[in-house]
Amino acid sequence: MFIDDIGRKEMLLIAIIASLVLACVSSAVTRSIVYGEVITAEEKVDVIQTQLDDVNILLDNEIFSLNDTIFQLNNKTEFIMNLTTQLTQKSQEVINLVGEKSLLNITLFHTQQWLYENLTIIDALNMNYNVTEADVISFIENDTTDNLTYDALNFSCSDFSAMVNNHAMTLGINSSVIILRFEDTTSGHALVGFNTTDKGTIYFEPQTDERVVNLTIGKEYWTECIIGSHADHANDTIRRIIKIW
Repeated sequence: MFIDDIGRKEMLLIAIIASLVLACVSSAVTRSIVYGEVITAEEKVDVIQTQLDDVNILLDNEIFSLNDTIFQLNNKTEFIMNLTTQLTQKSQEVINLVGEKSLLNITLFHTQQWLYENLTIIDALNMNYNVTEADVISFIENDTTDNLTYDALNFSCSDFSAMVNNHAMTLGINSSVIILRFEDTTSGHALVGFNTTDKGTIYFEPQTDERVVNLTIGKEYWTECIIGSHADHANDTIRRIIKIW
């Protein structure tokens, strides 16, 4: 019994010692392994740090390149904006030109229409544009405008002149309405003029068919310019002559 107890105690002691030895060995092995991993991690940190430094350099270069690209893009954007503004202006100019073209087309259409409607008159003008004094006198003698009655409100001197001028133009005789302004008054007078190939411009009084001569500023129209007998008129000194061809 006693021997069995001693045996059990020895076995227990041996087990304890074995456990302690195993613990020591395990601790030494553990410390060695841990120490080895620490060294390896530091080396890896150094390598990674070096790689990070290289990456940072590359990133700095890329950032610099990107900033330069952004600067160039800003310049290109400003250039494009300027081009857009110019394009807008040109577009407006084109719109204006299209509008002007439309107006010109309308004007051309009406002009062509007028030419078509007045082709007979134009042909007459082309055939008889160069007239002589005798041609004009013959026209004046045959024209019947002077047979009409003067009316200050409804048919005045300007109406007489316009009618004679229209009759002459219809026949291809180049004529014009002449407007006179008198001194010291707002009143005036109208007569007709004709371009001739032999006597230059000649004038006639449309109400009476009388010849008008010496038509110059400073002359008294009724007594100094008309070939005929007329009573003196107050304030008929010519201060301005307006020719409407």
